[in-house]
Amino acid sequence: MATTMATTTTTPSPVRLLIINPNTTISMTDSLKPLVQSLNYPDLHPTFFTAPPCPHAPASINTHHDAVTSTTHCLPYLLPLLDAHDAFLVACYSAHPLVSELKKATAGTRAGTGTGKVVLGVLEASVSVALGLLCGREGGGDAGGDDGNDGGTGDGGEGEGDGGGDGEGDMHGKDGKRKRKRAGRKTKFGIVSTGAVWEPLLSAAVAAFLGVGTDACLSSHSDSNSDSDSNSDSDDRNGRGGGSRFAGVVTTGLDATDLHDLRREVVEEKMRVATRRLLRRGDVGVVCLGCVGMGGGLEGVVRGVVEEFEGEEGVKEEEEEGSMRGGVGEGQGERGEREVRRREVYVVDGVKAGVGMCVALVKGGF
Repeated sequence: MATTMATTTTTPSPVRLLIINPNTTISMTDSLKPLVQSLNYPDLHPTFFTAPPCPHAPASINTHHDAVTSTTHCLPYLLPLLDAHDAFLVACYSAHPLVSELKKATAGTRAGTGTGKVVLGVLEASVSVALGLLCGREGGGDAGGDDGNDGGTGDGGEGEGDGGGDGEGDMHGKDGKRKRKRAGRKTKFGIVSTGAVWEPLLSAAVAAFLGVGTDACLSSHSDSNSDSDSNSDSDDRNGRGGGSRFAGVVTTGLDATDLHDLRREVVEEKMRVATRRLLRRGDVGVVCLGCVGMGGGLEGVVRGVVEEFEGEEGVKEEEEEGSMRGGVGEGQGERGEREVRRREVYVVDGVKAGVGMCVALVKGGF
C-alpha cells in the first residue's frame, strides 16, 4: 500500500523596509517608488518616509550642515517607527549621520539575535556593490586620468572651453593613448554627483568607509600627466594602495532639486559631460550615481559611456546576460543597458543597491 507524505509550505516573512528621505521634498520620495517597484522583490514590503515640513528642515541636502540638521529634525519622528520595520535605508548620498543614529537606536533590538536591525545608507551600499562588481578584475595599473585636466581646455579635458563651449577636445591622434587606457582593465569605481561641495565630502566618506586615509582617496584620482603604468612602489608612495579602486568624484554643478525641476535634456547633458570626465581618469568600470535624484539623468550617463568608448579596440562586444539589479535603471530601455554592459561599465544606483542589500541582510539573518 502506497503511503503519501504530507508536506507543508511556509510563507516567507516579508522584509519590512523603511526607505527614508531625510529632506522635505515629497517629489524626491515619490521618484523612488517606481525604482523600488521595478526590482520585483516578491516579499519586500517597502514604506517611505519624507522629513516633515519645517522652516529649518532642508528641502535639499547640499552640505554636511544640511545632513546634520536633517538628522536632528527626522530622528524624533523615526524613533516610534523602529519596531514596525526590519531594515532602514537612508536615501541620501552622503555620510549621513542618520545612519549611525539609527544603528544606535536599534542596537540589540533584533529578536533572538541580540544584534541591531539592518541600517544602511545609499552611499555605503553603492560602494559595496561597486567593489563586488569589480572583484576579480586585474588589479594595479595606472593612477587614473589622462593628459587632460577635468573641466579644462586641453585635448581630452571636458568642461568649459576657452570659447564658452563644452570643450570636449580632440578624440583622435594622441588621444589614442587615453582611449587605450579607458578600454583597459576597468578596475576602478567613481562617483558622479551634484555640486562641487560634494567632491571633498564624498572622497572623505569613501575613504572612511574603506578604512584608508582621506589623502589616499584624493591622490588616487588626481590628474596625472604620465601615460606610463605606475608600479606598486609608486602606488604606495602616492597613497594609492588603499584608494586604488576609487577614481574619485566628478560633479555636475546641479543640486538635488535641480534634478527634478530642470528640463530632462538639461540634466541628461550635465550627466553626460560629468560621466565622460570621470571615464577619462582611466580604468573606470563602475559609475556610481551620487544623488538619489539622478535616475532621471541616466540616459545622459549611458550616452557618456557610449561616446567615450565609441570605436575603441579591446572593448567587449558580446552582450552579457544577467541581472542588472543595482545597475542601470529603468527608463533608458534594453538598448541602453546593452550599450553600457558591452563596454564593461556598470552604472550603480544607490537606492537599488541599498534595497537589494537590505533584503539580503535581513533574509540572511545578519
